[in-house]
Amino acid sequence: MLFRSDGLVGRAAALARSTPDRDAAERTRAFMALADRAQPEAAESLLEEALISALSIASYRHIGTDSGHKSELWRELRRRLSSLPAARRYSLSVRMLTSLSQHDRGQSLDGLGELLPLIGKLGGQAALAEAEAAASDVARWWP
Repeated sequence: MLFRSDGLVGRAAALARSTPDRDAAERTRAFMALADRAQPEAAESLLEEALISALSIASYRHIGTDSGHKSELWRELRRRLSSLPAARRYSLSVRMLTSLSQHDRGQSLDGLGELLPLIGKLGGQAALAEAEAAASDVARWWP
């Protein structure tokens, strides 16, 4: 099948990677679409790139006139990530939390909010409570 060609998916992924951060939502959608057409092992990697890209969406204004577009994008991404094996979701979550620490405070908190459903699925209520406590600490330390 033409769409499953590793070379074609690889070239399309390289093109998506070259998309500037101001178009992060479109880049995220491209990685998700490519994941649908890639072999399973490549699909996981492309979903990881989609998640990293989604964390680069600086604000709602970059993806349309309302926040519904961003919420829809995150919902779809979380749905796809939830289908990955738990060990893979865990390693992705650790990488994403590390990545969030390199963003500004507002973007980090937005990203954390979007990742909470995945954190909850991995670690249950204890993990959610810990994430909430960490966010509260940050808000208190750096008002």
